[in-house]
Amino acid sequence: MNKKEKKQTNSREKYELHEWKDNFLPFIAHANVSYYMMKGNWHDSIEILYIIEGVGSVICDAQETDFVAGDIIIINSNQLHLISSKTKPVYHCFIIGLDFFKQNGFDIEKFRFVTKFNDNEAVKLIIEAIRYFKQEDKSSRFFVPNMRSLALLLVSHLYTYHSEKISSGKKSVQKDYIKKGLVYINENYCSPLTLEVIAQNVNVSKYHFLREFKLYTGYTTTEYISILRCEQAKKLLETNNYSVSEVANLVGYENLSHFSKTFKAYSGFLPSEYRILKNNSK
Repeated sequence: MNKKEKKQTNSREKYELHEWKDNFLPFIAHANVSYYMMKGNWHDSIEILYIIEGVGSVICDAQETDFVAGDIIIINSNQLHLISSKTKPVYHCFIIGLDFFKQNGFDIEKFRFVTKFNDNEAVKLIIEAIRYFKQEDKSSRFFVPNMRSLALLLVSHLYTYHSEKISSGKKSVQKDYIKKGLVYINENYCSPLTLEVIAQNVNVSKYHFLREFKLYTGYTTTEYISILRCEQAKKLLETNNYSVSEVANLVGYENLSHFSKTFKAYSGFLPSEYRILKNNSK
């Protein structure tokens, strides 16, 4: 069974559920990831990002932190988070399952990692862990213990130099209806969506949801939905499998003019211009 990321609508469950091919290797590694915006989500695992290029910001439980190339960002367990940027930053991502911390004696319930820092030694450990984990040949009988050792070195370093005890005033703030709203939007953005529909789905007033959603994501619901639709439209436009009007319908726009105007405001190009640009760059 390959690693999967499942989406679940029960707010008491984890929206992004990481499953591991091997329970002795509870890791996910991505090199040179690049997004204008990462969908708002949360998970049990600890997520470590090393920013290679660009600038942007990460919002974790309503706290916004700016980052630049060279920064390390850590998303703690169960933190509602969203990453956004106008420059499409490039970064490495290494995700470690919560059980790995528990198995190695780290009391994840009593400490949390700081959100942003610079640390050359940590950078070396992150790059080495990702490089080793992503190698094609994993057949060696030493692969599992070596990989776990690399991850343990990284975790021990981060725990020693970049963690803090959790006090009552620093516990992660939970807003289940915001999480439910994000799930609903992320799964239904290609359908007609209004603030009223979203708020009804999570059983709060639309004004309260709008205010809290902006606080926790940095976007209004309209802005967030538009960005999701435009990001998906980019992928569809690059395939050349659909006309511009078909792309508009597939991502939730009934009016082609509205789609074109929104897409240009977001990307700087009309959909047809974006398609030509991408085709010429291939």
